[in-house]
Amino acid sequence: MAGHPAKCSAPGFWGSQLRQRCRFGIRRSTGIDFSCKLLIVNNLQFAGSMPSHKVIAALCVAILALSVGGLSAAQEPESPLIIRSIAEIESRSIDAGRAVVKLIPADRVAPGDRVIYTLEVRTAGGTGVDAPSVTYAVPDHMKYIAESAVGPGADVSYSVDGGHNFDRADNLRVPGRDGRPRPATASDYTHIRWRLKNPLKADSVAFVRFRAMVN
Repeated sequence: MAGHPAKCSAPGFWGSQLRQRCRFGIRRSTGIDFSCKLLIVNNLQFAGSMPSHKVIAALCVAILALSVGGLSAAQEPESPLIIRSIAEIESRSIDAGRAVVKLIPADRVAPGDRVIYTLEVRTAGGTGVDAPSVTYAVPDHMKYIAESAVGPGADVSYSVDGGHNFDRADNLRVPGRDGRPRPATASDYTHIRWRLKNPLKADSVAFVRFRAMVN
């Protein structure tokens, strides 16, 4: 494995022995280097009561475990899609006796305003995605507007439990005031999911959209 070796340092005999035996082909980081030194300091207290080769082996195994753990966390797979959200509102005006509607950034909103959310969906890493799926949470203090979620050839489903489960709107149920299940309404939705029917090619983009009202 390529990278800089993790360095271990300790005074005298232990330092020279550990420098010879604790050189792993791992990526160097402050956390790994600090952990290595901390382990050495703690173990020097009982080093005199153990054979040198056992102490060195124990320290090196511990350092290697820390290093592999750090690398595993850094190598978690990334999402194949990059999502960028754009929030806008409609601005209405009269120009030459004609009504003009423009979309402007939703910098300032008030209760009752309707915000249009456009999600720009791009492929990441220069590879295509055969079955693109986009999940987006309804923003805080917003209420989803029924049947406003659209996308190119997309099957849209919703969640009412924080994004754990999704289904078509007609199939969703939530507890009513009496404790019995009732049909979910748009205000109950917590997340929206678009499943695009067509593959998304490398270095390409698709757009999905929904509307929500400020509570």
